[in-house]
Amino acid sequence: MNTEITRLVIVPVDGSRIALKSLGYLHTLYGTKHSLKIALIYIMPALPPILVDEAKRNRKTAKQLKTVEEKNVAMGHRILEESQNYLVHKGFQTDAIDKLCEKKQSGIARDISACIESRLSDALVVSSSGKGRLQGFFMGEVTNKLVEIIRICPVWVVKGDVSHANVLIAVDGSTYSLRSVDHAGMVLCGTQSKIILFHAERSVSRREEWNHHRPQSDTRTFSIDRLLLV
Repeated sequence: MNTEITRLVIVPVDGSRIALKSLGYLHTLYGTKHSLKIALIYIMPALPPILVDEAKRNRKTAKQLKTVEEKNVAMGHRILEESQNYLVHKGFQTDAIDKLCEKKQSGIARDISACIESRLSDALVVSSSGKGRLQGFFMGEVTNKLVEIIRICPVWVVKGDVSHANVLIAVDGSTYSLRSVDHAGMVLCGTQSKIILFHAERSVSRREEWNHHRPQSDTRTFSIDRLLLV
């Protein structure tokens, strides 16, 4: 009997090279032999409200608006197809990839969150770019919003080109850090990834020094004195 766990990961795509890095990271982690299911999601741009209102009174505007909507749908399907082809080229099976093209309802981040809740996903993998570019700014805003609002699904933020499959988890004995370990064990089970548990301790002398000289405003931070790797 096959007891291998099937994991569902949702990956938002927008046609950019940055978004493809999330897909590349999944290949780095899982390779081609896995039971991973990937749901690619694209949120289409919202139609201008002023034109939507005008279209209710003007047939010409309604026709133009329909053309714009058809172009948005076509672009969404093209982006999803390109993302799927990228994964297939990496060795993923076509039947393990779902493509979701959704109309923008409440905002990109909230629409993605709604998709996650409806599909009981195991993880959301999203890309984040560096500072200094307009595209990077907007993608960073969406990523930050996703991290803020999503509560039922772990969010993986991929930044830059990741060339190795090892995972480092910061632990402090709290329930939240233990949940991270539990999640990593579930999603990385059966892969070649090495999980590194990271814990930083402050030395007793440094802590006592801080308590003795602590200022009124609790803004001072400590440097790491010891690293514990398991």
